[in-house]
Amino acid sequence: MHVLFSPILAEDFGIQRDSLIIQAIAAGRHFPIGAFLVVLPRQPGFDVVLQRLLIADVATADSNDTVRYPQFLKDGFRKRLYLLKVFWLRASTTAAEFATTSPPTLYTRETIFTIANCLDALSPILSSLDTEAFIQSNLKEGRAFSQERCGEYSLLSFHARENCRGYVDRWRDRIAEGTRQKISVYLDVPMAIALFWNHAPAAVAGILPLSAKTLAIYQLQGVKPILVDEQGKEIGKGASWGLEPLDWKKLLVECVLQVAPRLGFSKVGIQSGYDNAWRKSGSLPLERAVAIYDATAERFGFKQRNFFLRKDQTWYKNITVYD
Repeated sequence: MHVLFSPILAEDFGIQRDSLIIQAIAAGRHFPIGAFLVVLPRQPGFDVVLQRLLIADVATADSNDTVRYPQFLKDGFRKRLYLLKVFWLRASTTAAEFATTSPPTLYTRETIFTIANCLDALSPILSSLDTEAFIQSNLKEGRAFSQERCGEYSLLSFHARENCRGYVDRWRDRIAEGTRQKISVYLDVPMAIALFWNHAPAAVAGILPLSAKTLAIYQLQGVKPILVDEQGKEIGKGASWGLEPLDWKKLLVECVLQVAPRLGFSKVGIQSGYDNAWRKSGSLPLERAVAIYDATAERFGFKQRNFFLRKDQTWYKNITVYD
């Protein structure tokens, strides 16, 4: 369970700050977006801590972006609070940025909260999945992996460096461990599920909520390394051999279908290649975009809505939400 609160906006509701959390829990209210709005998980002493936060300034930053917190907050809680604040601000920026894309993200408080929750919860959900089962069920025909070979793979979450899209912090022009391959990962959306092979990213599925009920796949892409010499000079194109034995697009789509209900979504979408940003810019040929996105969606039972009525070329599939 999560509770939203904003000490700055307490007076807007005509109630005292000390009683704000009690009123909010009782009414189940969603507060307007203000200068500061944070999401906190329930934990022992939660209500007491929140009531104290309602009176104090939660965090301030100087010109060097050095964050200072109230002294009564413990170190672990300080970091958690700051991280959640960052997620919320990124979610608000993201919802506004993608409100005019196709398919559009609904710019509502509920969607912003959902995006923030995804940014926060994606990593622990991925760590709970059975990666070996995903690998074994998505091997190409005639391939067989031992448990040890499956252990070369992992599923991790990625966040773009910028608010809405951009390179992943630790994976821009980085030399993969034990190799002479330089790897960069650019995300078209703020977050992604990354398939790793031998401790390096091999492919990503970029995901973003369209609403509180629908999670969309915007990006299905293999990571292409660059070969470098001993001095780090680029000498040619490399390859992620970890993808060769796998039906990796199927694996990532199935992973999204497993993750989505755990995040509370009842529908998953796949953006049409026609709407892909790189296709629109001319960097990705239409035929290739359709093969990556539309053909993959149709292959796994996703359906398009009536385009002439809804002007939406996205592919959708209903899923079962976990309790």
